[in-house]
Amino acid sequence: MNSLRARQLVSTLGIMIVGILILGLTLNHYYKQSAIEERLEKMSDYTDELLGFFIFNRGHFVLDVDAKKSFDEFLRTNKFATDGSDAVFGYLQDVSTQELLWHSYDPYEGKESLQKTQNYLLTFDLISEPNQRNKNILRPVMPRDPPDPMPTVFSKTHAVASLGFSYSPHSDYQLVVAGNLQSLDVANEQQITLLVILFFISILLVIVSQMALSFWVVSPIQYFEEEVREIEAGKQEFIADTYPEELVPVKNAINALLHYEKGQKQRYRDALDDLAHSLKTPLAAMQGFIEQEQRSGRGDNPRIKGMGGQLERMNDIIAHQLRRAVVHEQYAMITPEAVQPILKRLANSLQKVYRDKNIEFALTVPEIDKCRLEYDDLMELFGNLMNNSCRFCENVVAVSSSHEQDMLVVDIDDDGMGFPENEPSKLLQRGIRADSKTEGQGIGLAVSTEIVTSVGGKIELLTSPPPYLGARVRLHLPI
Repeated sequence: MNSLRARQLVSTLGIMIVGILILGLTLNHYYKQSAIEERLEKMSDYTDELLGFFIFNRGHFVLDVDAKKSFDEFLRTNKFATDGSDAVFGYLQDVSTQELLWHSYDPYEGKESLQKTQNYLLTFDLISEPNQRNKNILRPVMPRDPPDPMPTVFSKTHAVASLGFSYSPHSDYQLVVAGNLQSLDVANEQQITLLVILFFISILLVIVSQMALSFWVVSPIQYFEEEVREIEAGKQEFIADTYPEELVPVKNAINALLHYEKGQKQRYRDALDDLAHSLKTPLAAMQGFIEQEQRSGRGDNPRIKGMGGQLERMNDIIAHQLRRAVVHEQYAMITPEAVQPILKRLANSLQKVYRDKNIEFALTVPEIDKCRLEYDDLMELFGNLMNNSCRFCENVVAVSSSHEQDMLVVDIDDDGMGFPENEPSKLLQRGIRADSKTEGQGIGLAVSTEIVTSVGGKIELLTSPPPYLGARVRLHLPI
């Protein structure tokens, strides 16, 4: 998830998927409930219409003979007594005796009387009080002596509407109309299939649109990155292109930093240059005095020789500091430098310097490992630290590397006496030395610390793990 494109795509896809699922399920539930309510309302209307075809005569309900033709047309038009997925049936029942007085559908197509076959007809466990309407979703009551095979209509869910009424003093009655919901289930499945198709089409459209948006939205960031690389490579001085307003503060901050860094390096170089010129005259005078003494035959004097050596050392120190002050790259950003070649070069040199100790160098640093330090700074940094390891080791100096977030971690180990247990971090201060019996001024670790911290890194003094058990210097260098 380190890519802005990946984050944008995943977040948008996540929101779209959750949103489409919630919207789809909500719409599906809404349409399904609406269809059921509509079906129930239609069944309730049928009860009113059916009741108009019956007349109560001498304590019995009978069909109105005059309306027989209209009654049959009504049943046929509204799919009564059919086996379809949207079939409707109704019955008239005596509530007190549970006797069926009329039924529109016999699934067994029995030829016997209604009274003999009523246990096998479609009915519901439903009692309606007089002047009461009921609307429910129910399954038919299973027959007490079911035949084989059992008609499938008994397992279907129905939208049931009932109307209760009374003819005193005879009895209470109810008229029940039920509609098969199988057609709604089929429609619901079709709707779900359509939603799934729309879901995948939406996902595909989101992916395509995000790719287009990535090019449109993220492309300025790519151009910004390219300009930064150009600055690193020394091909341009500042970020010059025009960018969207969200990137303008970043652009201004980087340009301001580059201006400040360039000015600071220039001031640092000018200060050292002024110092060198200030020391040039007294050093030249001292050099002339030494040459005069040598011409007069007193050049073999140990004091003259010592003064000449120290004068040469002072010239070397000044030249070295002046080289450090020069901005090697034309611009302020530093190109990543490979670490392995520097380590190999230093190891070859130190083997010659410490040939009496016959030191073994174990370098396990991949070729691809780089850090953002100038070549001369890396030479001085690793030169100081590896030289210290060679001075205090017994036989082995090991250098290894690893990665920790945006840092290159380099460990320099030896099999020597290690750092003192009491506050080893003091050795990072100028003038503090671990061994006062050896030559040196105690500034090697301090200079290394300054180099590392100047680029936002860190240096730690630790104990080497087995098999070395000596000193470990751990460097955290920016990549």
